[in-house]
This record gives sequence, structure tokens and C-alpha cells, in this order.
Amino acid sequence: EISKSDTEVVLDYISVHAIQKNDTIYNNTQLDIANALSFVHGEYAFILHCRDNDNDKKGCIYFGRDPLGRRSLLMSKLDNCTNEIQSNNTGTLGEININEENETSIGEHVHVSTLSNEHHFTVSSVSLSCDLKQEQCSDVNQNLSNIEMEEIPAGRVYCLDLNSRCLSYTNIPKGKSQTNGSIIELETVQTPNKFSSKSNTSSMDIEKASEKLHQHLNQAIRRRVVNVPITKKEKIATIEVTNENKDENNEASVAILFSGGVDSVVLAALCHDNVPKNQPIDLINVAFANSQLTTGDSNSNCPNANDAFELSPDRQAALLSYQEMKTRWPTRNWRFIAVNVDYQEVLENEKIICGLIAPLCSVMDFNIGTAFWFATRGRGYIRNVTTKSDDSESIKLNELRKSKHLRFGGVDSSSSSSPKQKIECSMRNCAKVAQNNCLFRACKFCCGCYQRPINQFLGGRASLCSVHNNDKKGKNKSKKKDKERSNGKDVAKLEESIPTTDKYKLITSTAKVVLVGIGADEQMAGYGRHRTTYNRGGYEALRKELAMEKSRLWTRNLGRDDRCISFHGKEARFPFLDEDVVAFLNSLDVLQLCDMSRPQGEGDKMILRLVAKNIGVKQCSGLVKRAIQFGSRIAKVSDTQRFGSSSKVSGNANHKG
Repeated sequence: EISKSDTEVVLDYISVHAIQKNDTIYNNTQLDIANALSFVHGEYAFILHCRDNDNDKKGCIYFGRDPLGRRSLLMSKLDNCTNEIQSNNTGTLGEININEENETSIGEHVHVSTLSNEHHFTVSSVSLSCDLKQEQCSDVNQNLSNIEMEEIPAGRVYCLDLNSRCLSYTNIPKGKSQTNGSIIELETVQTPNKFSSKSNTSSMDIEKASEKLHQHLNQAIRRRVVNVPITKKEKIATIEVTNENKDENNEASVAILFSGGVDSVVLAALCHDNVPKNQPIDLINVAFANSQLTTGDSNSNCPNANDAFELSPDRQAALLSYQEMKTRWPTRNWRFIAVNVDYQEVLENEKIICGLIAPLCSVMDFNIGTAFWFATRGRGYIRNVTTKSDDSESIKLNELRKSKHLRFGGVDSSSSSSPKQKIECSMRNCAKVAQNNCLFRACKFCCGCYQRPINQFLGGRASLCSVHNNDKKGKNKSKKKDKERSNGKDVAKLEESIPTTDKYKLITSTAKVVLVGIGADEQMAGYGRHRTTYNRGGYEALRKELAMEKSRLWTRNLGRDDRCISFHGKEARFPFLDEDVVAFLNSLDVLQLCDMSRPQGEGDKMILRLVAKNIGVKQCSGLVKRAIQFGSRIAKVSDTQRFGSSSKVSGNANHKG
């Protein structure tokens, strides 16, 4: 029933198949709840209190996260609040593997802990230090705020018996949401499953695989955008209005965190096929700058081509893709919302963001959490591009493509020529690619190994290879001067390359559903580190790296990002982590996902780049991946302010707010 919320639908289902099924709530309720949840399709976390009719019993509290951990849920660290641990399987709160289906019988892995009477045990969607107001804290609340929390492992149903203070868990069986037609799909939209996750893909080439991925993604997005309610329009602050907008009375039900890369553009394009034509779609792009350090005009109150925000790589990529999408689908009202954030505003909200990312506390976590927090707040400027009939816009596109802040693949997306053949490193047992024109026909590392004994014999630096021993000193000396010269030229070029705008309006997106591209790079080898792994150990090492990254996604990314996004009353939905999409990608070999013999921007995440090309968006299909903290420039701005340079700090270092 579409009139019901997801919570009501799932609660009714659990009540019928678990709670009411047993004579008492203690028989097998925990196992039945886990079994019932295996039929639920979508993002969820839950806390459920069941009480027996007998007044002498306090009942049990059940809680857990979906098998992929897409919703945040934290609990007290068990090491700090348990007296003893009894287990029929010496398992710990470790990693969840989303690579293979769990075929074990329900209730096989049951872990039992006895909680101490001297400590509080807490379950919460956020760290308690995040939402307690200091002026209202009693002694008890102050103690609660100091409780150490940890992410609840994904795919488990925990049961806390309030009478015996015993805590146990059992795994949620996986795979039923893909194989059973009576599944419950969250967002209350029923969509038939057309493709089995166990289809034979051994002989499927990457182009055929991309066609099936396209269909799976389309279904995943449809589940997450159909029948989403529209929030009543709030007051819009207009900075400058030169003409009327015929769609200004419409509000978007769906927003997309839009970096302009292939992940977000594919999500936006498929949204167009599933969101009603009369509704706008919000494309939210965030950029950061520090007004105290930049020489240009960094006033976030009025965007223009001279802003430091406009030099953000993600902003330029997003404008490029946005203009192509307006040309490709001119009837859709695409609302490009440029979120400009000065670093002083980051400092003002630092404590809130630190509380949201907890229990994580690294510099990288803070930078990523900050980008998500400000982006999903959705407060920015609408950028309306004026479409012209002449060829001037295509010239501007070419100028924007030449920006040094954008990196495209080695072969142009419109070119059909094959890439240059790679030469293997001459060093024995080295799987890396040799650098062109290297004297030893070796990679950078092995070239140094060849030169080291020669240098030791000569007693100095021979610098034999002109490719790997370029004049670094001269480069470093002229680096600052070149940067100063190029900054002025870049701003001038950018002023010409950014599309002409006819209106700037400061608004806050009221869309309650936000689509996020998390999971695409981890599953399809989209990060630069994946290429490094391949160069070191080939495809076998890359397979292990992808398996490791997928297994830690629930604890490293998803909980943190969900907390930062939901702070503003928005709900993050992850199409790339849809159960059917994950199952399909897991059924493919790494050779059907990427081709690391091709350069960056082509071979990495190649299956998704083919989907983008088939859809008709070619500008983004050749863009090299930039992580959000680098593309939005929050890492550069934050690290420069705190440490003097972004190169002087490790992303794993603790953030000191």
C-alpha cells in the first residue's frame, strides 16, 4: 500500500511472520525476525521493542542494519560493558562480506554476551555526544555522552533480553531478496526482478554486461524515486531576477549529489526516465574556498566566473555535464544548485560534523563528512544556462575541456581509435607498465633500482634516465611562479568557458530523497589506488583489493555518510548498492568490470562508462575519478588552513577540532 510508510509495511510484515507466529516472544522470535528481514529489499536500520503480556517481564529489544549496512546504527562498545562472553562460534564483530551469498542456515552464528549492571548500554543512530545540549546535561546524560560507540555490523539481528541482560545476535540470511518474488521493497514500490543474479556471465563480454547493468540500475533507481512525496515549497530568497521562470512553482522530490562524474550523471539520466516529467530534478554541487587565503573574489553571496569556487574540479565537471544534459534532454527542468561554502562556515559547524562522523575521527572522515553535510543542506544558487542556437556553446565546451582542473581519459570519448599499446617493465617479475622513452624500458620504481648501483659506483647521482630523472629542482623552483601565472589565465579562460547565465537565485532544495553514487567505485575499480594495485600485482591483486573494500564499506563509509546526510532531514538512497545491482556485479569477473590496459578515464570503471555512452552522455564518460574531498576542494582548503599544505598531512591522521 503506497499510502503506508516503509516502517508500517515492515512492522506489519514482521508482526505476521515473527512476533505473532510464536506462543511467547522468547521462543524463536530473533530467528524469525532475521528470516523475515531477509525478504526486505532496500536500505534500513531498526530498533524494535517486544513485550510479553506478562507484566513481570520487561521484554526484549531487537535491533540491526540491512545486510549492506546502508543505514547508520551505533551501539556501546561491548568491551566496555560486558562481564563475560559465551559463544558457540568464536566470531567477533568483524567485517561483513557482500561478495558472496550467505547460504548458512538461520541461527547458526549466535554470539551471546552478558552486560554488566555497572555500565549503560546504548543503541542510537548517532553518537550521543552529537545531540545532547551541554546546558541541559544532567550527570546521567553527561555520562551517556562519554560512552564509546561503534558501528553495528551489517546483516545481523541483535536481541537484548532486558530481564537477563543477555545480548545475542544472529545473521540475516542473504539472497532471498533476489530469488523470491514476494519480497518487500522499501519505498513501497513493487518492481519485478527480470534478471537472476546467478545468470551465466562467464562468456559475457563487457559491452553485453554494461547493457544488463543499465537495466539493473534503471530498476534500482525506479524503486527509489517513484511515489516520493513532494515537500511544500518554502520561501525562496531571490538575489537577482531578470526574467520569469515558468517552472519556479514546481518543487523537486528527488535530488542528486552531482559531481559531474560518470556515477552522478548516470544516476541523473536514469532519474529522468523515472521521475514525472513535470517535476524538476535538483543537481546539487558543492565547492569550498577560503576567503582569507584566495586573491580572487570568493564571496559566496554572489557567484561569478572569478570565484575560487568556480575553479573547483567538481564544479567545472558538473557544469560541463549539466550543459550536455540540458542539450540531451531539453524538456526536463534540471535545477543546478551551486553550493558555495566558505571555510569560515565550516569552522562554525565543525563540532556538529565531528559529532556526526563519530566514532570515526580522521582528517579524511571529517573532510568527506563536511562535503556531504553542506551538499545535502542544499542551500545554494540555481544556475540557469541560456541555450543558444549558434556554435558558440560548443566552443565554450571545448574551452572548459581544456581546463587544467579536469582530467580526461587518454583517448577522447568520441574517438574510435584504439589506445596505445603498453610495454611491460623490463625488470623480472614486475607487473607494472614501462614508461615511454625510459632508458631502461622500466617503470619508475625499477628504473631507480637499475640506477642505484651505478650511482653507488660513481659516488653521486648519475641521473641517466631523462624521463624519470627530470630536473626536479628546476621544476620546484618555478612551480610557484608557474602557478601564479596560470591562476590568472585560468580565471580568464574560465570566465569565457562557463555557460552564460540569466539568473542567480538563492534557494534551499526541499527534496527529501537524495541519490548518492557510493558503491560504484568500490565495486567497479574506479579509484586511482585500484590501478596502483593492478600495476603491482595484476588482476588477481585487484580482485582481492575490491573484495576487501566491499567488505569494509559498511564501517568505513555508509554509516558516516548516512548520519551527515540525514542531519538535514534528507534520506540518502544508494542505487549502486541495490541488492540486484550488487548481486549482478558480484556475478561478473573483474575483467568484465574494467580494462586496466587502457588509460585512466577509460579502463577504470569501464562497464559504467559504457552505460553512460549508451545513454548518450559522452562528456562525463571520459572524466578521471576524483574523490569528493578533492573534487570539492574541502581537503585542500581544510588541510592548508590547519597544516600549511595538503601534502603535510595523512588522511588517516586524527582530526583535531
